[in-house]
Amino acid sequence: MLWSEIGSTPQIERSGMDGSKRKVVVSRNLSWPVSLAYDLLDNRVYWADEKMRCIGSASLDGDNVKILQLAETPSPFSVAVFNDRLFWSDTKRRTIRSADKNTGKDQKVLLKRPGQPFGLKLMHTLSQPAVSNPCDQLRCTHLCLLAPAGKSRSGAAGSPAGRGPSAVCRCPKGLLLSKDNMTCSLPRESSFILLLSQRMIYQDQDLWTF
Repeated sequence: MLWSEIGSTPQIERSGMDGSKRKVVVSRNLSWPVSLAYDLLDNRVYWADEKMRCIGSASLDGDNVKILQLAETPSPFSVAVFNDRLFWSDTKRRTIRSADKNTGKDQKVLLKRPGQPFGLKLMHTLSQPAVSNPCDQLRCTHLCLLAPAGKSRSGAAGSPAGRGPSAVCRCPKGLLLSKDNMTCSLPRESSFILLLSQRMIYQDQDLWTF
């Protein structure tokens, strides 16, 4: 999954759906990245920066950053990508436009009307390729979360040779994951230790008694 942070330290981050392998993708040339879109074809992330009045993109490793300064776009808000076209909404112009995703040229106004929705989502079967679901191989009692490919963890399921995503079982608040890594159960005691760090949340069910 990908997400953006705004404020004093704007940045774009990525991680597995289980929160593992968290990484900062972009932390420079950002001011107000309000919208993200993933380009499946080129394996890049796009963002709309409302304050810098531009649309940027980068590889998922944070390399090859490109910034498009688009004419007639004072306030880009939401962005989408499909094939070789880039789509975005503008809150001040009240328009939805498209352009070549690599150059920003060949702009077209697709919609212009007052009161239009600002959010933009592009749906197509090619944007949702069929893949096997590793959660089908697990018998999680509560939650099954996708994890990055090649993730090595006891109880994790995945495709052969790590070519696709894997999955892990997780528990909702108040329950603990048993040693089989699939079953959620109530803790032996009503209290537990919750350790928090910048990159990890760990719930310890091995309690001390006094």
